Amino acid sequence: MGAHAQVLRIAGFAVTLAALPAVALGHGWIGLGLLLAGRALAVLGGPSLALDLITLAGLPFAFALADPARAVAASFLMFGFVAVAASRRLDRIEEAVCTAGLALACLVPSWFSLIAYGLGVACFAVAGLRLARDA
Repeated sequence: MGAHAQVLRIAGFAVTLAALPAVALGHGWIGLGLLLAGRALAVLGGPSLALDLITLAGLPFAFALADPARAVAASFLMFGFVAVAASRRLDRIEEAVCTAGLALACLVPSWFSLIAYGLGVACFAVAGLRLARDA
């Protein structure tokens, strides 16, 4: 199943990346559909920290492209994702919470900044707890 899983991970990555231009162009519903389809494929393929973080960080960038006033919130969220990556893992619950938050932002783009700050704080809290535990 190794090759099959890799194909699913790459397909999920590609489909999720296709959500970025949709969101950047203000087509939140299309972005939502692509996000959910891509994440479903990626989950079926198994974890890939690098691909998961690239796609999860790409969506805040797309929201910033859609409205530059969101750039600070998007940067904060991406910074939070880097903090989680520093702890060298993103478990399925964290990934699901991030995906749900970004899906909600696709549905209600005007809430993006609030969602991004909330997810960012959660990322920093999780990363801080992990780093403190491992110290």
